[in-house]
Parts: sequence; structure tokens; C-alpha cells
Amino acid sequence: MTAVTLADACLRLPELIGLVAKGEHVVIMQNGVVLAGLTPPPFQIPTPEEEATRRRAAQDAVDGLREEIRRWHEEEGLPYPSPEVPAQPEMPAA
Repeated sequence: MTAVTLADACLRLPELIGLVAKGEHVVIMQNGVVLAGLTPPPFQIPTPEEEATRRRAAQDAVDGLREEIRRWHEEEGLPYPSPEVPAQPEMPAA
């Protein structure tokens, strides 16, 4: 953990953000009183590639469920999609 004064934090903000990006915690103080803390986020933001993979997996799951529902309708001799249920829109592209 790094402790800095408010004045020092103002002058060294880019450096302090760099420390936080590496996982360190920074405490900002004034006259011995803690004013604020800079901490890493509690989660990792996905990369564009990870987000695209997640979206593909979600779309594949939705498509699989739609196919299963279509088969159930076919087995029961019901129209698909059912006339009273509106079709679902496709997921937006990333």
C-alpha cells in the first residue's frame, strides 16, 4: 500500500494510477486524515476477443434452445414459432 498527501496525489496521479493498474492500493491523505483510496477494480474487464467469445457462446446457447423448442413443437404437431409468441430479435453485433 502506498500513502500520499492530496497535493502529492495531484502531482503524481498518472504514476499512482500505474501502481493501481499493477494491483497496488493507494491511500490519499490530508493532515493525517484519509480522504480517499485508489484500488484495482474487483473484476477484470474482458478484452474485445473475450467479449466476442462470450457473445458467440451466448448466441449458440440461444440457438440451441430455439432448436430444442422447434423440435418439441414438431413432435406435438404445433406450429413454430407459435402464433401467440412473437419471434425474438437477434442479439446485436459487438
